[in-house]
Amino acid sequence: MHRLYYDSGEEFMGNERMAKRCEFYPGEVLYGLVRLHEVTGDDKWLDAVINNKFHLDGHYGVPEKNHWMLYTLKHLYNYEKTERIYTHAKRIAESTIEASPRNREIGNACGIATFTEGLICFLDIASRSSYAFGPSLKQRLIECIQENLVFQLKYRRPEGSFLLSEKQKIMRIDAVQHNVSGYMYYADCVAKGYI
Repeated sequence: MHRLYYDSGEEFMGNERMAKRCEFYPGEVLYGLVRLHEVTGDDKWLDAVINNKFHLDGHYGVPEKNHWMLYTLKHLYNYEKTERIYTHAKRIAESTIEASPRNREIGNACGIATFTEGLICFLDIASRSSYAFGPSLKQRLIECIQENLVFQLKYRRPEGSFLLSEKQKIMRIDAVQHNVSGYMYYADCVAKGYI
């Protein structure tokens, strides 16, 4: 668990309390449940995700640019190739594309790495979809992914780790994980002919 938060919105993490919620957590949990279904074959995990009306309403994850929700939707699309899933993912991707230049400008390296991961998830969904992708959206999507990947290289250290951001020049495991995953998934999209 990344963080625990109370109904009041107050958050508890270790010995400190914060008045902030982690809006990424529900997407991460839903992704974990889809992956649990894939590993165990037990439909109760997949059903729990599909029946989650609150987070699959088409709006959750859009303002947050939630990469975990895009992971969830990418894997859920294997089981439910619906316009609802495609449109939800597209909304998050468009929000992410729009926010990427500003996040690159302020040096949010780890944030950009999560954007890259999420956008690649949408590229996967859209490339397998029968819904209209449109050359303009595909071009903007691929350009944004590639610009993000080039930006991310500025924060790569000689031993292969990645710094967190322009302001926080520290190496943290989440920065490494999100950066490495983005490059791996990009290579996979190239191999599949999506790019």
